[in-house]
Amino acid sequence: MSIEPIGAAADRTLRPVPAGWASPTPNSVVFHLVELSRLLDDATEESAALGEDWVRAKQAHEVAYAEALLTSAQGSADRRKADAVLRCADLHMEMEIKHQLYRAAKERIDTLREQIELGRSLGAAARAEWTATNWTQP
Repeated sequence: MSIEPIGAAADRTLRPVPAGWASPTPNSVVFHLVELSRLLDDATEESAALGEDWVRAKQAHEVAYAEALLTSAQGSADRRKADAVLRCADLHMEMEIKHQLYRAAKERIDTLREQIELGRSLGAAARAEWTATNWTQP
């Protein structure tokens, strides 16, 4: 039994360098890292706002559920719970959507952090190339 890597064979090979591609300049590396940092700041602010929206929606749902449970005219506890769930379904959906938006924003932050780390690594590789070739910026 052999273990194959996940993905098609084409996914396991590097693409050729595009025509006209050149090594990055010090300024281009700095520019892209600054831009990624700005995007990270924006995503962090958005995440904070989305997190607050989610918490408020969660609280609204919990209060509405408790009120629905306490005011239900149904007889048994299970019927009162089911009645409360049905009466609060829209609030529950809104809460879940806001939670998903918050999780997506957090994932965006993680992605930007990874891109910044990649940029730093590429910057270090470019500096090594510049040193090895005695390159100076025009």
